[in-house]
Amino acid sequence: MGSVLNDTLSGAQRGLLLRPIFGKILTIKLKRKDEAHDAMVEIIQGLDKEIQANHADDSAFVAAFAPDLWGAWTKRDIKISTKVLDEGYNFKHTPADALLYIKTPDNETASEIVATFIRKLEPLIGEIQEIDLGKRRDGRVVGGRYVDHISNPNDPISLAEDVLVPGPGIERGATFAFTQQFIFDWPDIATQSGSTLDSVIGRRPDGEIISTQAFQGNNAHIRRAHTLDHNLDQRKLLRQALPYGDSKGHASREEGLMFVAFCNEQQRFEDILQNMVGERPERPADRLMDFVQGMGGSYWYVPSATELGVSGVRNGDDTYEDPHWKVRSTNGYLFYNSQDYMHQMAEGKYVVDDHPSVRVLSLLSRTFNHWRDGWMKTENFPRLPHLKDLLAEKKQQVPESIMERKGLANMITLDSLLSSPDSPIALKTGLVRIASNELIVGAIPDFTLGRGKEVVPYLTDDETMAAFLKAALNEWSAMGHVVPNMQTVVDKGIKGLVDDFDARATKAKEAGESEKASFYISARDSFKGVQGYLRNWARIAEKAASNATEKHRKENMLDVQKRMNRLAEEKPASFQDAVQLIFSVHSCLHLVGELTAFGRLDQILWPFLEKDNISDEFAQDIIDCLWIKIGENAFVNRAFIYDYRTYGTTSINGLGSNFPQGGGSKYPSRTYLSFA
Repeated sequence: MGSVLNDTLSGAQRGLLLRPIFGKILTIKLKRKDEAHDAMVEIIQGLDKEIQANHADDSAFVAAFAPDLWGAWTKRDIKISTKVLDEGYNFKHTPADALLYIKTPDNETASEIVATFIRKLEPLIGEIQEIDLGKRRDGRVVGGRYVDHISNPNDPISLAEDVLVPGPGIERGATFAFTQQFIFDWPDIATQSGSTLDSVIGRRPDGEIISTQAFQGNNAHIRRAHTLDHNLDQRKLLRQALPYGDSKGHASREEGLMFVAFCNEQQRFEDILQNMVGERPERPADRLMDFVQGMGGSYWYVPSATELGVSGVRNGDDTYEDPHWKVRSTNGYLFYNSQDYMHQMAEGKYVVDDHPSVRVLSLLSRTFNHWRDGWMKTENFPRLPHLKDLLAEKKQQVPESIMERKGLANMITLDSLLSSPDSPIALKTGLVRIASNELIVGAIPDFTLGRGKEVVPYLTDDETMAAFLKAALNEWSAMGHVVPNMQTVVDKGIKGLVDDFDARATKAKEAGESEKASFYISARDSFKGVQGYLRNWARIAEKAASNATEKHRKENMLDVQKRMNRLAEEKPASFQDAVQLIFSVHSCLHLVGELTAFGRLDQILWPFLEKDNISDEFAQDIIDCLWIKIGENAFVNRAFIYDYRTYGTTSINGLGSNFPQGGGSKYPSRTYLSFA
């Protein structure tokens, strides 16, 4: 594990990661806020010593404060947004000054711990609310119907990146919290069928996500609480809610739920609440809000263990795995879920000493999240504009040559539509997503062989129909079974290929070979598009560098920026250069509808590795990053697979009329026509 990762984890309050079973939440309003800092910190430090001395194995606490109060105490500006919380329809904003979340194995221990410090606290208190919390040992809520907390990050990588502030100062390991006391509407809940309640939550009682075509369009809770950031990543929350009370003496029905969650960006809470509420707060989009009502809560700043002077997280002891995910083969080699894999690898519990680096585990974590996003919901790739419309915007004429049109379509696709950081299509479809610790950057589009593809059309309607009727090719026609010559790509570089095709086009024109000249012009323009693609990714990396908060990530993105600009003009000079260029060209081929393979990467890349002065570990990281990029898009829920087929991408079994979606005749004795 890297030292930065260890520092972030150990900087968190030890109680933050302890799994809650029973406990108490104390919400405190102070009498004299300006004078209370030293006394509050002293009481909390005393509480820490008491727990470490007598309850260290099974109890802990989290201390949190109003962000503006802690900011005033420490002379820092801790800005938060409360817009959604302040609307007051489904949630209530009842801010206070301090919060103590006591976590224990039973209620008796919680009461015993509170008794050790409550008298010391009394002189500081203006008002206090105390709530007893506790749930079933199996971790279930809502009358024991649903497994709770199973979507929580439980490995050190995810915790450090999504839940804890990375630093670099004494705030490393701090976090933000959101609390809300919800009350359940049991009379209404009790009238609902089991299947209805499952659809409200979006999970079945065993934890399985409901996967149906209808699920994509409904407002189940887990879908409304599932939000993506600007990079189209789902950033995690650490949810540690506990039920309280019982409804009219009914032992199996909690009165409500004290929701407590943590993350390292306070705005993430507001984004999730907004997605749950939707456009009309009086009629919330999240169906769960029909059965629960917020009674009070707030946003909090949770100082690091260093800031408070209390015990921090003990790596390996306190970062433990949720029992729900502990399923793997008896020999330890085969993992059945990504949660278990991430925890085992990040904790160093691998079977053999050949584990992924922290960088690779971080990128794998993002990729696994991306796969889960594909299970929950998806944004289908949009239809692209026609070439004539794109050229009209540029005030350019459409060439007569179909080949030249193809080259222009490729160029515009690559250097504008699907890689520019300013392109709405590229932004919406995740084609410019980047992680600041990536060594290999780029993105393959959201379609693949066998699902059709999407390209910029460049034929006229008459040309399209004429091709269809004589079983000829069009823009969407499937490619042949070919492997691109990546050896030539790395030998000549992109600019070398552009210059070569330009020279060939000039020579063909001079010889009066217009068709051959058009072919070379088309090839030249296509590779100009690749140059534009590389330069766009340099811009994307530059922006990622400016947004990076950690020095090593900022430097990595600046290195990527230089590499992408250099590869647009020069041949690859290093192993990383060659891997990046090959992946970039591979991505470009997919972006223009040529869903091809890589070929013999070992033969092509070995000379670069042999000459390069890098460690085996770094070379392994480069290759691991390449494999991650190749496998980034995984279609785990076929209900969301979009039909990209159109003219020329399928076969029709039988003679018949126009079947643009590939519908075939049911008479097998007729002639088989392939439009591939």
